[in-house]
Amino acid sequence: MEGHLLSDWLSLRGQDTSASIVQTAHTWLDIGAYEDLQLILDVRETTGGTTIVYETSPTREDTQPGTAASSFRPLLPKITLATGVRTDVVLAVTANIPPARFVRWRLGGNGSPWSATFRVWVAAYALGGST
Repeated sequence: MEGHLLSDWLSLRGQDTSASIVQTAHTWLDIGAYEDLQLILDVRETTGGTTIVYETSPTREDTQPGTAASSFRPLLPKITLATGVRTDVVLAVTANIPPARFVRWRLGGNGSPWSATFRVWVAAYALGGST
């Protein structure tokens, strides 16, 4: 198991409740050598029903060539943020969408202006169960 910082402390706000903020591409986590993940979300402040979705993709491209569709798919259902620490586990053998090469987050609201201060750590387990 290895620890990786997916996102250091960030404070974000959204006014448009239909829009989301996607993690900056140069900070996506490359998990090519790993198959099982623990996603550790540390939230210090949140308002307005802020949600997070962890997403994964086999490529760094946000869209598939020739289409407007993103290659990123959710690892887990949407999570409404609450202050404190939350851990979610994604196992390759049981996940509907197993972890692919890259992981990122997408933050949004639930019908009103929102804000959040958070960070995300990832405990990643190597392919084949070795560390």
